Amino acid sequence: MATYVIRCRLVWLSLTVAFLLVALMASMASPVVAIDVDGGVEDSSTMTLPSDGHLNSHVMMDSTTTGSSSSSTGSNDCKCRQHTQPPPQSTTETTTGARIFYLVMVHNVFTLQDAVRLFRALRDPRHSIVFHVDRKVHDAIDSGFPNNATELQNALTALQDEMDSCPCGSRVYMDSVHTVQWSHWSMNLPTLWGMQVAVTNPLFQDKWDVFINLSGDTYPVYTPGTMAQIFGHLQNYNFVTSRSCETGLIPTNVYAFPKHWHKRKHYTNNDNSPPPIIHYNDISSTTTVSSSGKGTPTSVEINYYFGSQWVALQPTFVRYLVTELARNDSFPSRYRDHLLKTGKVMTDETFLPTVLMHTPPFNTTTLPRVHDEDGTIVYDNSNNDNNNLQLPPIRHLRYERMDERIPSPLRGYFPKHPRYEVPQHPPPNMILPPAPHTWGPYYLGTYDLADIADSGALFIRKVSSRIDDNLFHLLPVDSWQQIPRIQWPTAGIQVSAVPNWQDEKRQLMQNAVRQATKEGQEVPTNFKRELGRLQAEHDTAAEQQQPVEEEEEYETGDSDNLDPESSSTTQPRGRVQRELQGTTSSDSNKNGDKEGEDL
Repeated sequence: MATYVIRCRLVWLSLTVAFLLVALMASMASPVVAIDVDGGVEDSSTMTLPSDGHLNSHVMMDSTTTGSSSSSTGSNDCKCRQHTQPPPQSTTETTTGARIFYLVMVHNVFTLQDAVRLFRALRDPRHSIVFHVDRKVHDAIDSGFPNNATELQNALTALQDEMDSCPCGSRVYMDSVHTVQWSHWSMNLPTLWGMQVAVTNPLFQDKWDVFINLSGDTYPVYTPGTMAQIFGHLQNYNFVTSRSCETGLIPTNVYAFPKHWHKRKHYTNNDNSPPPIIHYNDISSTTTVSSSGKGTPTSVEINYYFGSQWVALQPTFVRYLVTELARNDSFPSRYRDHLLKTGKVMTDETFLPTVLMHTPPFNTTTLPRVHDEDGTIVYDNSNNDNNNLQLPPIRHLRYERMDERIPSPLRGYFPKHPRYEVPQHPPPNMILPPAPHTWGPYYLGTYDLADIADSGALFIRKVSSRIDDNLFHLLPVDSWQQIPRIQWPTAGIQVSAVPNWQDEKRQLMQNAVRQATKEGQEVPTNFKRELGRLQAEHDTAAEQQQPVEEEEEYETGDSDNLDPESSSTTQPRGRVQRELQGTTSSDSNKNGDKEGEDL
């Protein structure tokens, strides 16, 4: 009898466990429409997961529901804020302002490493943080090529560990979906994927007020609380431009560029091609039934607009893009197809700005308004959550240093300050990031802080802990007034190289050996042994300091000087140049080509 009772209890326990597992799996599953941003629609019942066995490529966490003691109360008492600047005594609130969905894109070992600091500066109970890791990273780790595969794995693991151990209440998620090729349509794919996650994934649905995408080498000027307050006054705007846009915070019509400028020449075929006509079905009206469903056949003449791949968007516009890209006959889908068919490059600068500027009501009601006298943003003060916060005078959402349209003798603009360069003789065993493109964006440092403050920017790029670590000790701040007004000295900067005493010792010992050999003297064995050790260290350091080829990723958001006939000293290289000269086919590789890309 006792045995029978025990068996019954075991059966009951097994059924209970099975029921709980089924319930748990059901609660985690939710219907999702997966956008095929290359063209077409893919139906999926769950969020797309990696199918290649990459357990490290997919991390998903809602720390507000996993019992995180530091974030379940929505407070700023997160124990890991010891890593964050400024320290926990920050006075900004954590329960008011805009909730931000951050999409952070990383593609090599340097952006992975710096993304850890970026994550620490963004995490907050209000905000969601999603990372897209370029597929090339996992491909390199799996293949063991290039030689820094181990370093890539270590950097990826460090970021994952930081997300797992200390999200500070943020909803966090990581995946590796797309392979990106510089200047091609694939540059758009991670951003469009991130929009799908923000709109359709239950972890993030209706839990954010602004969508912002960033590169791993970006850094916020303000603390999470202040950033929430600032965007609380900007929720009516869609930002899709860069600092270099001719028209500031408004997308730039291609004809606003001079006739000789490469962007205008490329997109208008040297002014020989008329504006294209895009035919699509408008589902806002149901009076006519199209072949794909209800909708009105519509045509629109397209004027190309330039902006930036780095954006800050309203939920309504993001939902519009996700919904429309799920239909092959929508305006965004047909415009995407046109860009691919005609082989346009720099589409990450034109796709979202052009769609925005041709889509009512977004093109009339959500464009940033600026003050005529100084070009600074006009804030919406109807939801003033923090009367004590002095809002920054935003002229550009993101501060970058670029020479993409300058220096220009015709426009009378020349750079006012020197700029940070990647050191040519770093200390032994230190691997530095690659030099930026000739036209930028250049690395930023402490001496740029005064210009950053004057720009009113909310984010800065490019930053690297290996170029100037001091920036991370001075930013982010709680208010615009707290930005140190540190600027470039008028006479410029001249610094000496860091002495390498070990190398000096090696050279002195080599000279002594040559002198002893010349005089017929015997060199002691321990002397030879020490010299051999120093020479081996020197050779190893020399191998590690081989120059890294210029980056090919995530720079085209503001890339210029690609005109083969430009008067600039910068000339395009390789595939981009051939495409601009019309000698290669369109971007037909939907997953991106790996040609010439740096990890």
